[in-house]
Amino acid sequence: MSPIHEFFNLSHAFSGALVLFAGLLAIIARKRKGLHTWTGLLYFIGMMWVCISAWICIVFFRFNLFLLVIGVFSFYLTFSGYRVLKRRQLGEQTWVDWAAAIISMLAGIGLIVFGLGIPYFLKGNFPIAYRALCVLFGWFTFKSAYDDIIIFRSQTMDAKMWWWYHHMQAMLGSYICAVTAFIVQSGHRILPDFGMPWLYWISPGIIGGIFIGRWIRSYKTKFGDPITKKSNKKLKLLVITSLLFVQFGYSQIYTQKQTRHRFAQLTLGVDFQTSIGGTTQFLDGEGGIESLDFPTTQTARLIVGGTHFWGHADFYVVFPVYQRVFEGSHQEIAFTSGVETVFKYYPLRIEHHKIRPYIGISLSPYYFEQANNNLTFGNGTDRRMARLPITTGLTFNHKNHLFEANLTYNYDNKIDYHLFRNVINEIETPPFFLSFSYKYMLDTTAGAEENWESGRTAKVTDILAERGDLDGFFVGVGMSSAWWISNSEYNEEKRPFLGDHRLAIMPDFALGYYWHKPDLSLSLTYRSYSSGIDAYGAVQTVFRQSLGLELTKNLFDYHGFTPFIGPVVSYERLSAKESFEGRLAFDESQEKLSYGITFGWDIRPNRIQWFTLRTNLRYYPDLSLGLDNGQAISFDNIEFNFIQFVFYPNRIF
Repeated sequence: MSPIHEFFNLSHAFSGALVLFAGLLAIIARKRKGLHTWTGLLYFIGMMWVCISAWICIVFFRFNLFLLVIGVFSFYLTFSGYRVLKRRQLGEQTWVDWAAAIISMLAGIGLIVFGLGIPYFLKGNFPIAYRALCVLFGWFTFKSAYDDIIIFRSQTMDAKMWWWYHHMQAMLGSYICAVTAFIVQSGHRILPDFGMPWLYWISPGIIGGIFIGRWIRSYKTKFGDPITKKSNKKLKLLVITSLLFVQFGYSQIYTQKQTRHRFAQLTLGVDFQTSIGGTTQFLDGEGGIESLDFPTTQTARLIVGGTHFWGHADFYVVFPVYQRVFEGSHQEIAFTSGVETVFKYYPLRIEHHKIRPYIGISLSPYYFEQANNNLTFGNGTDRRMARLPITTGLTFNHKNHLFEANLTYNYDNKIDYHLFRNVINEIETPPFFLSFSYKYMLDTTAGAEENWESGRTAKVTDILAERGDLDGFFVGVGMSSAWWISNSEYNEEKRPFLGDHRLAIMPDFALGYYWHKPDLSLSLTYRSYSSGIDAYGAVQTVFRQSLGLELTKNLFDYHGFTPFIGPVVSYERLSAKESFEGRLAFDESQEKLSYGITFGWDIRPNRIQWFTLRTNLRYYPDLSLGLDNGQAISFDNIEFNFIQFVFYPNRIF
């Protein structure tokens, strides 16, 4: 490392530590001249150098995409939060403010385009997590700068102390960026590794966003300023680091009456699951088969979902935090469930201070892999199984809190497993799972009910529809999963011990145009994913990039539940690579057009809100990559996007 590079590295690290310390002091200090102003100025200077030194290192020494996107976003937040103190009256902005806002808007657009992967579509792979990061922070940067331009052009503001809230929001937002950068870059040295690095990216934003919202609301109450949706828009964008738009309050409103705005309640929670039972087999050093029982294992999981049909149904996804691994008899065995989708039915709906039984079913991917240290090339098959276990239990509700005890039975728990390339035996994965969970209920739509019932929503909808203001572009962002529905011909004949690809997780982006009167959408979608499997000396990786054009029509509206269906045609770039005992077996790629069908539903309480929650499913019946030997690697998928957040920018601005 050159002396100049070392100087910028060390000064960046020193400034980062200064920022974390000075920012914390500024937050806890009383808001008046003195400690708060001095530590705030120190924070501003330190943050400016953190961003500048990061850019210098990125441009001249070592590219780091994470530092780039954090640097762009945090720089403008810090600059804007400091400058607003210099222009507490409207109209006092200078060319410096205009230039910073316009450049930041362009930088935000650049990050979004860069993150969507358009420059890389024909050039090769680009990490999925970084693409999502670019889109997320690119949007935040663009929206923050755009909101400032709106203020520059405004004649009046809703709140007399608007500059105070702007300063708090921007400075605290930049501090969240600093904390996020520290955790992602250095937190692995002091924090546990859950195997889910994206958790560290979003957690500071979720926690900090909620904290900022509560703090600003308290000051508005203190100063006598109105708490309006308009004044909270920018705050909401910061909170959606987790991509959730929520208003906290008592959420069991559906017990009062059953309307479209009380149809569903968002839930967030945690789950602790214990596996019970299970037996595996393995080859000893002399080729004999022995048995090994599964120990009782535990895992923590995160829950995102919602209750539906006024408390009669619960539909959610569960994300495991870490993988269960145990050792014994020279075996290393990993068994876990993947991202699980659960549906529960309550014959008696969930109600306050009531215990309610339920029965349900889940779509559960299970992963089993066994490494036999008695063998050369003993790393076994990573079996990926999709099962439909049944579940039952009890739920106790107290206001917004749901407490659950759950028993899951995986009746289809026996699998044929290759103990080596030509040795197959039956093993039993755990048949039972006991779990305890806590979920918090959030209402997101009841605030619009009064306008709906008074007829104002209908009048506004008619006026906006007549003017064409409800037509417009939309942006969709969410996480999706691709499920293989057919086996690869090549793997069945040449590599039966290798198994098949079963599940891949990917971000799902959409950019489209919506027509209100026909309730029709035309969108450009982009997804890419990779999947790798390896066993007994064979390593196979597949990669898919898909740029699709889909047309969907909403069919009907049942209390805000609106299903849709339509065709999709996509440009596909498929590739597959395999090595066997360290030697390349094949490396193939192909570009082609493919056709499928897309269907799903929106949760849409009314047709004028600026976002909807969407569930997408796409089906590609015949998608494969041909190899030189005449065989094929299958990409036949059903793609399932449980929650996609769809934003309509023209309804925000």
